[in-house]
Amino acid sequence: MTPSAPNGERHQEAIATCEVVEHTIIMLQSDRQTFERFRDGATASEAVMTTHFPPAIARWYSQTMLNGLRRLDDRDERSHSLWRLFHGMIRYPDDWTFDAVFALWRQAGTICNRDPEMLEFLAGATYEWAADSSGRALSVARVKADRDKLVEIIKGARHVVNKTIAHADRKASAATMTFKELHDAIYAVEDLAKRYIALVTGRGYSLEPGSMTPVEQTPWHRIFEPWRTLDRRSYKPRDLC
Repeated sequence: MTPSAPNGERHQEAIATCEVVEHTIIMLQSDRQTFERFRDGATASEAVMTTHFPPAIARWYSQTMLNGLRRLDDRDERSHSLWRLFHGMIRYPDDWTFDAVFALWRQAGTICNRDPEMLEFLAGATYEWAADSSGRALSVARVKADRDKLVEIIKGARHVVNKTIAHADRKASAATMTFKELHDAIYAVEDLAKRYIALVTGRGYSLEPGSMTPVEQTPWHRIFEPWRTLDRRSYKPRDLC
C-alpha cells in the first residue's frame, strides 16, 4: 500500500486483504475441525495410537496451523495480512469515515436488493463499534488496540515458527504450543477479524465463537469407526493403508 495510492486503490487493497484474511481463517477453522475429528478417531483405538501415524499427522497439522496464524501478523507491505489491514486504517483514518464506508458498500453492491435507506441503516449498525465519539469517524485508538491484541494473540505462534520452523537449522529450540493454546489463538483471531471483514465488505458473521467454521456436508469421520475394533495384537501396518 503506497502513500501516493488514491483512496479508491486503498479501499480495493483493503477488500483484497479481507478476502485473504477471511479465507485464511476459514481454512484454519476447517483444518481444526478436521484434526479434531481425526484425533477423536485415533485416540479411540489403542492399536492406532501405537503407530507413528497419529504423531505424524499432529506434527503436519500443527506446523500448518502455526504458519497460517503467523501469516495473519505479517508486517511486509506486500502481504495481505490482518496486521496490514489495521496498519492501513490507522495510517489513513479518513478512508474509513462512515460516509466513506457507506459509499464503498454502495459501490460494491453490498447486500444486494437493499434500498438506500436500509443499506445506510445496516452500514450504521456495522460501523457503530468502530466509530469515535462523533459516530462518523473511525476510532484510531480502537484499531490500535485491536492491532496490539492481534500481536499478543499471534505472539506464541510467531515465536514457535521462528524458533522451530523458519530457523530450525540454526539452533535447537524447545519452543512449543499446546493444541489448546493453538486452538484458542484461532478462535481469538477469528473473533478479532469478523468485525473488520463486515466493516470493509458488508459480509457479516455471527459473533458466536467458531462461526467461520465450514459446515461439514457429510459425516466423513465415520471412516474411523473400524479403528475402534482394531485388535492391537493382530495389528499389521497394512491395516491402515
